[in-house]
Amino acid sequence: MPEQRFQYIALILSAPLENDIFKGALNSAVGGAVIITANELKRKGVSYVSSLLEKFENVFISVRGRKKYVILKVEDYERLKELELENAIREAEKDIKEGRYTVETAEEHFKRLGI
Repeated sequence: MPEQRFQYIALILSAPLENDIFKGALNSAVGGAVIITANELKRKGVSYVSSLLEKFENVFISVRGRKKYVILKVEDYERLKELELENAIREAEKDIKEGRYTVETAEEHFKRLGI
C-alpha cells in the first residue's frame, strides 16, 4: 500500500495547478483519497467526481468542514461487501466450531426473539 501513496503524491506534485481540473481538490488529497466540498460537487457535478476517481481511490465529500460521505468505484464497493460477507462466514464457522449456536424450529426461534 505505501507504493500507491507515493504514486499519488507524485501525481499531486507533478500536476500543473493552473490547468488542472483538480485544482480545488489537490490541496485536500490524502493518500489514495481526495476531499472535496459539497459545494464543489454541486458546482462541478458527477463528471468532476468521475475524473477524480480516475486519479484517486475514494472521494470524500465534506459538509461544513467535516467528511460526511465517501464515493468509491462500484468495483471497490462490491469488494468491500465481499469482504464483509467473508468475515461474517468466518465468524459463523468459528461459532459453530466452538458450539455457540442453537438448534430450534422457526416457531421456537421467533418465540425466543419475541416476534
